[in-house]
Amino acid sequence: MALSVAEIQRWKPRHEMICLMHVAGRANNEIAPLAGVNQERVSYVINSKRGQARVEALRKQIIGGAAKTIEEKLTVLGPTAVSNIARTIEAEIPASAGRAKAHQDKVSFELLSRIGYGRKDQVGGTGEGSIRLDRDIQERLAGALEQSAEATRIYDLEIQDAIVIEESVNGDGPHPD
Repeated sequence: MALSVAEIQRWKPRHEMICLMHVAGRANNEIAPLAGVNQERVSYVINSKRGQARVEALRKQIIGGAAKTIEEKLTVLGPTAVSNIARTIEAEIPASAGRAKAHQDKVSFELLSRIGYGRKDQVGGTGEGSIRLDRDIQERLAGALEQSAEATRIYDLEIQDAIVIEESVNGDGPHPD
């Protein structure tokens, strides 16, 4: 007498093991010797109504558990990641450091893009490598650059004056006016 696929009356630990191995990706011919049954019995258990329900439940349990585990790990690692990013951005890396400076710049630009100041090519613009800044920040940046340029000019003039005065004191060059 042939049993219908839906007729498993008593769910046994062996059935559970067959479903677990199936969900783990094992083929029926691998499961059969491990469970001590033939391949037809493995197929029968997996394809039964109870087997199908158990396979689905196991998949949901595994996927849900994995997602929860990943979320928990990300929550735990979040503060460390933020700290690492801050150290990367704040590190004084000279432009001559090549890849390290490029990495620092990439992290900085990625962070800017995530808070709304992304590159134009990321937000629909056309500027290669340019950043979209609002008007206030543009004005503040321009002002800071002007102050920096002025400070550099003053510093350079002071250095030149100091050289002229030193030369005149030593008798090497023109005398101060």
